[in-house]
Amino acid sequence: MGGVRSFLLAVFAGLALAACGSSSPASSPLGSSLSYFPKDSPFVVSVTTAPQASAVKSAQAMLARIPFANFGQAALMSRLQQIGVNYDTDIRPLFGNPLVFGLVGSGSAGQQAVVVWVTKDAGTLSSLIKKLQFRASGRHGGATLYQASNFTLAVAGATLIGGESPAVVDAAIDRHASGSGMSAALYDSELGSLPRNGLVEAAGNLTSVLASSARTSKALSIPWVGALRGYGVAITAGSGGLSFRYTLDTSGKPLNADELPIAPGSSPPGLAGSMPIQVGLRQPAATLAFVLQAERLTAPAKYAADVAEMNAVRRRTGVDFQRDILGQMGNSAAVESTGHGFIARVDVNDPAAATQTLRKLGTSALGVFGTHPGAHVTSGPAGFEAVHTPHSPTILFGIVGSEFVVGTATPAQLRAFAAAPAAAATGAQGAVAFRIALPQLIQLTLHHPVSGTVRQVLSVLGDITGWVSASPSALSGNATLAVK
Repeated sequence: MGGVRSFLLAVFAGLALAACGSSSPASSPLGSSLSYFPKDSPFVVSVTTAPQASAVKSAQAMLARIPFANFGQAALMSRLQQIGVNYDTDIRPLFGNPLVFGLVGSGSAGQQAVVVWVTKDAGTLSSLIKKLQFRASGRHGGATLYQASNFTLAVAGATLIGGESPAVVDAAIDRHASGSGMSAALYDSELGSLPRNGLVEAAGNLTSVLASSARTSKALSIPWVGALRGYGVAITAGSGGLSFRYTLDTSGKPLNADELPIAPGSSPPGLAGSMPIQVGLRQPAATLAFVLQAERLTAPAKYAADVAEMNAVRRRTGVDFQRDILGQMGNSAAVESTGHGFIARVDVNDPAAATQTLRKLGTSALGVFGTHPGAHVTSGPAGFEAVHTPHSPTILFGIVGSEFVVGTATPAQLRAFAAAPAAAATGAQGAVAFRIALPQLIQLTLHHPVSGTVRQVLSVLGDITGWVSASPSALSGNATLAVK
């Protein structure tokens, strides 16, 4: 019976997704569930479970267009029947309030999972527990405790609490009773401006995680990382597909535009090319400057070595990194890829000057751009320079028109990409935009003709599109999977 119990626990979340709906973050059932988690929990996710809500109806309409999407749900129902559980009478009456899952604990014990669900029917919950023959193991804070394989359950009226150990469940119950846990208002504030009433919402506090990790202690010296407080995520479904929205709260410390990882503002970059992966970046020099600043603060020895190499290049060639490299970068950059090879381009402010810079650099280009040990530069075909690296494809680079272009491609492909028009990234609201032609990418990855079943699935999947936007107070983004 232990395997059966574990199976039922695993399917609770799956059934919630199959019957998910809408619930207000300020509602009392959600607030009650959240109170079992610490205020500074790094991860808390709520899955809505109201079967008749508009959110679930949109999700079901979307899934209905995907071949074989219902096979998993049918298998789940069949498995429940095999263990003597009837979905319509034993589980469905429980749905209506959010199912909440999260992490608690820190330090040497690490994070442990806790799940809380204020169900809609205490009688049905009690009946289900009896039907599954869970072994009662005691009481704590008015709740009856049960052992389910390696999982501990507690039932208090209509509320179900689960955790990886008796201690973590006891602590969650005590937190709820003392009123020291997370509140709906705090959870709502961490979600920020993200859409509500979708399928899934998640939020967490990053302050304690960053402060307690030795691996991130140096990263905290980067102003942008040091300003991180928390994050929020919202997953919604609509007639056009599935959307993933997120925000990173960077209001912990004052930031200026020069300290952001990407340029601020909502103006989107353009996308170019025909490969299945396309990315656009506005003001690439700002991102490169951020990377250099991060290296200076977190790896000072490596940064000093890089600066020494750049200075040596300047003495040999007269090329100054700030003036002749960063200073030549224009307003936009674009990358396309098949998942294996790539081509990238960056606008240059003065093509003639940029061409002269590359001529001056010659083989010293590796000292500026950096590459794998053992690499060397030679004159390449059709006026391009070539970077040769052991066990890796040759990379060509050069100036074409007003673009610096580089990639693992032929000269003709590089020239075509340099001349390709920049298409507007529809709906993008920040300095980064992307498009992934998912069906095309999957077909390229498989390396052989796809089966009829795979073709049916690919026929209804569209592109994944998205964007990233930065301001001193937050980094926000969106990714949408289109479903035809």
